[in-house]
Amino acid sequence: LTDDYTTGPYKLKYRKLAMRLLLRIQKQFNDAKRNVELITVPELHAVRHEWLNDPNEPDWDDSLPQIVFAELGIHLE
Repeated sequence: LTDDYTTGPYKLKYRKLAMRLLLRIQKQFNDAKRNVELITVPELHAVRHEWLNDPNEPDWDDSLPQIVFAELGIHLE
């Protein structure tokens, strides 16, 4: 093993799936009256920026706002 080993980059479809799962878990906690923020809005904006500017597989559809709305019911500005 080397110190610079990485398992990524992950394909966009798997990054979308992971984001959906994370947001669903966050919603389940909040629906159970536990105030949990697994990912913050500024972090979501950072992820969106990374997805849009990915040199290998950019998110041409800008799908993160739709994912956030579908899972949490909030609009990502």
